Amino acid sequence: MGGEIQIRSGSLAAGELRRAVSEHVPGAAVQFEVREPASDYRVGIDATVVVAVVSGSASVLSALITGIFSLMAARRSGSANIVIRSADGRSIEFPADTSAEEIPRLVELTRQLDRPSIELP
Repeated sequence: MGGEIQIRSGSLAAGELRRAVSEHVPGAAVQFEVREPASDYRVGIDATVVVAVVSGSASVLSALITGIFSLMAARRSGSANIVIRSADGRSIEFPADTSAEEIPRLVELTRQLDRPSIELP
């Protein structure tokens, strides 16, 4: 599964989200970019997103998802949910305090999604 994964947050601006996620993802295997939406229309909310550029390996995707869990734990967002959504609308929703033992299963489910995006509280 290589490619790009959009990451959005309901509580952090894109620049803050980029810094926060990159601090929790070890190594340089994932690159983070802040991107403006492709549309010329203005919206009432910040539509800027963080894009994680991920290589094809499951270990890199696992590092990204583990880093997101670390970020959520640091922000004490345990009661909130993280949603991973595919381009066709399928989604996986799970609590931010999901155990480390469940991460490999979430990585495998995410690898099966077409152009996944991650939505954080």
